[in-house]
Amino acid sequence: MQWFLNGEPIPDGNDLCVEATATGNYHAVVTEGPGCVSAPSAIVQVISTEVGTNTSEDLRIAPNPATEVLRITRSQGTAADITVYDAQGRSVLIDRTSDTTYNLDLSSFKPGMYVIRISSGNGVQSARFVKE
Repeated sequence: MQWFLNGEPIPDGNDLCVEATATGNYHAVVTEGPGCVSAPSAIVQVISTEVGTNTSEDLRIAPNPATEVLRITRSQGTAADITVYDAQGRSVLIDRTSDTTYNLDLSSFKPGMYVIRISSGNGVQSARFVKE
């Protein structure tokens, strides 16, 4: 048996079970004897919803819960990618900013829990917020 992550073999991934340590698409292929190889298994998509640890940059979001606009404040004005995930781990917004303050328009968001992920040269920060 060989496990694959995003189409690439996982090193030492030949056990019956594999621990999904990275986000991506996993599948397995079983080999039984010479020339007897199974079709690839169904793909299992693994999405990490872990809230990362804070870096040296301060991140503040307010108000939380929010109804119309979520104000995101960062201590440094470096370029940053902003991604918002819904409770199922689906990306619902991707944007980029270099400002220390970013206003996230929530008018198209359904009520519920979300995770915002900000990735910059200073690291990755995440925070949870609720849209009412």
